[in-house]
Amino acid sequence: MYSIGEFSKLCGTSVKTLYYYSDIGLLKPSYIDPSTNYRYYGREKIQVINKINILKSCDMSLTAIKELIENGNLSKRKTLLKSKMIEVEDLKKHIARRIQEMDKLKQQMELKRTPKVKRN
Repeated sequence: MYSIGEFSKLCGTSVKTLYYYSDIGLLKPSYIDPSTNYRYYGREKIQVINKINILKSCDMSLTAIKELIENGNLSKRKTLLKSKMIEVEDLKKHIARRIQEMDKLKQQMELKRTPKVKRN
């Protein structure tokens, strides 16, 4: 088991965030010492925090992440993930179009800057 500080460093998540995740029921410690209230996390929690971080990086809300992690219904979890994947794919297409537009603009700007050669 890892202390909250050790777990924080191991997972790259702040202690404050781990306390918050515990408070909202997203990631409960494996053990809380009743006399000191120190929180400890088992190795199995590493996978959970990794899932949380991946889903957060896709702009999924903590509420949706909690629902996804807690939901025992595999079909429901797949539906939630598929919905988010479609959303991210749409964003990817949008960003790709913006990059193309910016590239065209850059090319146009470069053409205007190129000095014209005088012909005799």
